[in-house]
Order: sequence, then structure tokens, then C-alpha cells
Amino acid sequence: MFKSLWFSTFFFSSLLNAQVLFTENFDNLTVGNLCTDLSGLSPGQNGWFTIAKNKVSNLCSEVLPENNKGNVLKINLNGLNTFSDDNIKVFRNDIGNFWQLRNNNNNIFKLSFDIFLLSDNNSNSNYQNSSISIYNENEILVFFNYSSNNVRERITAWLPKNRSLIEPSVDTTKFELLNHIHNTIKPFNERWITAEIFIDYNHSKVYFSIPSMNYVSGHNTFFPLSLTNNFEGGGDGPVKIEFEASQGAVTNVPNIRYDNINLSALNVLPTYILSAEDLLSQKFNLYPNPTNKTLNIINSENILVNQIMVYDVTGKEISDKTFNNESEIQLNVENLANGTYFLNIHTNNGIVIKKFIKR
Repeated sequence: MFKSLWFSTFFFSSLLNAQVLFTENFDNLTVGNLCTDLSGLSPGQNGWFTIAKNKVSNLCSEVLPENNKGNVLKINLNGLNTFSDDNIKVFRNDIGNFWQLRNNNNNIFKLSFDIFLLSDNNSNSNYQNSSISIYNENEILVFFNYSSNNVRERITAWLPKNRSLIEPSVDTTKFELLNHIHNTIKPFNERWITAEIFIDYNHSKVYFSIPSMNYVSGHNTFFPLSLTNNFEGGGDGPVKIEFEASQGAVTNVPNIRYDNINLSALNVLPTYILSAEDLLSQKFNLYPNPTNKTLNIINSENILVNQIMVYDVTGKEISDKTFNNESEIQLNVENLANGTYFLNIHTNNGIVIKKFIKR
């Protein structure tokens, strides 16, 4: 088988200690139903659950063989009668148990998985949609989405804007759309890709990576992440992962497939993540710095900026300004109190963090 903001100071001299916590390639599972209980109350094979309340057949989450992949997970959307039917969710809620077994200082959580990108030749109004969520005890910490119709395929990522203390729905009032990871007009080739999500608890940052697309993007979370019980419901340690599938207005869209789901704990980010973020940051300059009135923000490659958020040294958001894809910006900081601040610069290539001093 071919299975094969807050502020960051990374120490490249540290040894990368990747500790595998859990892996699932479905090869040791029995071909057929992953779960027979579609209510999400009783586990199926190897501790996986399925929710598909309105599914007319138990064949909604299946373990099936695939050429050159061994067994894979297929989420079968066929049999959903209408667009209003419930989405199909495959999840496990024992991730916290694995996370507690990590070694000291391994406070970076990594989820990687293979997903099959589909070609859907149905109408533009019809689509197949797949999302991957990582939860703490009560909330979604990060949300990764892939969707496709006969016109376009799109890969996006989302972060919650604030704590809701309940399991949130993914909507624009609670979540912030990060930059489009991938957004292309069809036609395209069906293929498997590997996607990676990193949650860095030491610095309250989330990273997304698709190695085959040479894509890496880092983002500050909108609230500090904690591994302790510092708010109602517990801390922000990972507890649950969920793979959700849905479809558009008509039936018989292609089925969604996953493989090689891996969880691990790291003590430092991989060099390809660090290098990509560092290279983007190096392209931006601030002057004068220190400044007492105006801060000029420029970059060497005409990278377009669409938003700048200012934080103080405690991580408190001071201001949030939007821009119309500008490559050179003059930011008025005259009203800020004297001190040190951090800029969270949103660009079409990712997010850059820069420090400046107001005097």
C-alpha cells in the first residue's frame, strides 16, 4: 500500500520533536459501514462516530478500497433527499485523551489528512462541500473548507472571532474568513492532496499548509489560546475533530473521500512553515520607526494589503482598518499612547506581523 496576536519568537536551534498521537489510514478496518448508528451516540469502527439523521441508508460513511491508497473513508452524499437534509458528520471526541499523552513542551497540535478533490459536472447551483473542524470542549477552534461545483473549486480557512461558549455554526457573524487558500476556475484534474493544520498554543497562532501547492499561511487567533481551564467550559486544548460533508440543491453529487488522518504534537514548527512566514515578513518595512505621527508601510514586491490590525503588548486590539488592496500605506498613529505595538498586516499572500514604537 502507498500509505505512506500573539507574538512569535521561534528558536531555529530547537530540535523538532514530532510526537505521533493518533493515526488512521483505514487499512485495518473492515470494508463496509464505518458506523451503523447514525445518531452520533454509539461509536462505530475504531471509535469513529457518524451523524446523518435524515439519511435514508446506513451507507453514509463507508470504508472502501481504492487503487494505490488501500482503504479510504468515503462520505456518501447520495440518498440525501433535499438540500434541507442534515449534513453528514464523521467525528471522534477522544482527541483530548491523545493530547494529554504528549511530551512536555510539545504544545503545537498538528492535524494532517488526505482529501480527494472532486470534479462536479452538475449545475452551478449544485456543489459538494467538505469541512474539517477542530474543537475544544465547547467551541470550534479552526475550520477548513473545500467546495466544488462545475465552475470553480475553492479551499478556504476560518477562525472564530470570539468565544461563544456554545458549539457555533459556521457563519460570517462568528467566524472570520482568512485568505482564500485556493480559488480556481475549472476545469481541473481530480486528485488527492495532503492538507495540514497547526495550532501553536505557545503563541496563539494557526497555520495552514498544502505542500503540493507550495502554500503556507499563518494567522493570529482572535483571542489568546490557553491549555488551562481559564474560562467557563475548560481550556482550548483539542478535544474533537470532525469531518462534515454536504451538497447543494440536487442529488448524486460525487462522494467525498479522506485518508491518512494523523494527529501529532510538536515542540517547534517545521522549517518550511517558519521559512515561509519569515520570508513574507522580510518583504515589509516600516518607517520611521519609532514614529510620533505617521507610520509608512511598504513592501518590496507590491504585495497587496487589505486589512491592518494594531495590538498593544498585552494582545489587546487597538484598531482595525481595511484597505482596498494597497501596496503602500500611511497609517496615522498620532492618537496612540507612547509604547510598543504590533501590526497584524493582512495581505493576499498571508498575514505579516511587524513591531513598531510610538513616541
